[in-house]
Amino acid sequence: MLFLLSYADYLERPNSVFYEIVDAARRHPGLEVADVWGPGWQDWDDSLPVSVNIARRVLPPRAAIG
Repeated sequence: MLFLLSYADYLERPNSVFYEIVDAARRHPGLEVADVWGPGWQDWDDSLPVSVNIARRVLPPRAAIG
């Protein structure tokens, strides 16, 4: 599960409910990955559309597929 959130929002708009949701997702036994990421985070590329950035984050590289 990917929570799409800019780094600036992560730092500047603390919301305890959001952090509780992320924490619950990270502890959920049915989820392998719970990640917070978006504009301003490491490896985000502002020159690419959001969809491409997300695909680069969540999809394995083609070489790893098979």
